[in-house]
Amino acid sequence: MTTRKHLVLDDDVYLKLKRRKARSKFSAKAIGNSLLRSALSHPSLFEVIGRVLVDMEKLSPEEYKQVVAEAERQIQVVPHRVSEVMKVSERKTFISGSWEWKEIWKSPDQGFQVLECWARDKKKAPIPAHYHREREFVIVLAGRVNIQTETESHILEPGGFFCISPDLMHSAAPLTADAHVVAISVPASKEYEIDK
Repeated sequence: MTTRKHLVLDDDVYLKLKRRKARSKFSAKAIGNSLLRSALSHPSLFEVIGRVLVDMEKLSPEEYKQVVAEAERQIQVVPHRVSEVMKVSERKTFISGSWEWKEIWKSPDQGFQVLECWARDKKKAPIPAHYHREREFVIVLAGRVNIQTETESHILEPGGFFCISPDLMHSAAPLTADAHVVAISVPASKEYEIDK
């Protein structure tokens, strides 16, 4: 007999599943099982690459097992809200990775807010993968920036624009020391409030 256990979904996955349920009228269980059956029926890309590397004798089976163990460790990233991956600096700005930012304006009705973000060092460290409930519009003013979503990487240069949908897992890295962006959050986010 198989023991049945319920999956505990991360917030971002739950919200996407809930939206799909509303659109399709199928139960969350039916949608989830269909997606899992589909995903589990195909070997992952890293499994195929691993087999090819072992067959080509580029890696020994033991080395492949070590690479898989490290890859599995690295992909066990728990999605975080943006407030969980940032700290408040002594200057009352926010910092994470190689980024530093501050709120420069918030509409009186809380409909949106404007954030100024800049590279604080030359390490090119991204803000860790995170999500937020608000839609975010990013405009690059200077330098180069890499915005990584769950499925794509976007390199933006001055004048470049990117829209981050609510609940989309993403990270961003300044690729140059002069990286400078403006981010507009719609609506305004309470996560960027600093206790006075």
